[in-house]
Amino acid sequence: MRSVKIFLIALLIPVAALAELDPFEINLGGGISMQTNPSDFANYWHTGKYFNVELGQKVSRYWYLTLSVEYGRYAFDADSYPVPPIPLSRVASAKPGPGGRGDTQSLNPVILNRDGDHARTISVLIGARMYGNAIQRAIAPFLAGGAGYFKHTGKTQITWNYADIFEWAGFEGDGVLLALDFGLDINLSKHLLPFVKFGCNYAFLGHGITTQFFPLTAGLRLRP
Repeated sequence: MRSVKIFLIALLIPVAALAELDPFEINLGGGISMQTNPSDFANYWHTGKYFNVELGQKVSRYWYLTLSVEYGRYAFDADSYPVPPIPLSRVASAKPGPGGRGDTQSLNPVILNRDGDHARTISVLIGARMYGNAIQRAIAPFLAGGAGYFKHTGKTQITWNYADIFEWAGFEGDGVLLALDFGLDINLSKHLLPFVKFGCNYAFLGHGITTQFFPLTAGLRLRP
């Protein structure tokens, strides 16, 4: 019986503490994301569109605990992809150059799938947000951090105007993401707060792959 009482007390303590907290806030944001690593992701895909949805739980005048889902989408940039020298011996469908020589200039390779495949990222993060002054101030700067699951898909096949020649660009994988954000809340009203934030995200994927990108987003906090 004593162990049952201890169990019930242990169960009721966090429930009672949660009852004293403010209701969850909901944050909706969107903007752009600038990728810098690895080099093929940075060079051959455009700056991406970035979206986030976040739940926040206030735990003090200066702190929120957060749970967020973030999504990025990056379009392939065919104009930035380098045209490789293609030896004639690799191209069964090509005709010899002048004088029967394997003249790579005469091949004139052109990317056929110029749209390529979009690179996409998705992450689920647990973190915290700390304010530099009381949350109720008109302008409230904050520092936020989080960590969690990350997945990147964006490996695309580059096909040329010679059917037997193709290459691969990009990468795929999942792993752990570390995120750090700097931002401002603008307290227009008690229940509706615009915000803007700049983030630095670094992900560790399998096989020694890492990726880094910088989201710049703005949005609204909805507080009960």
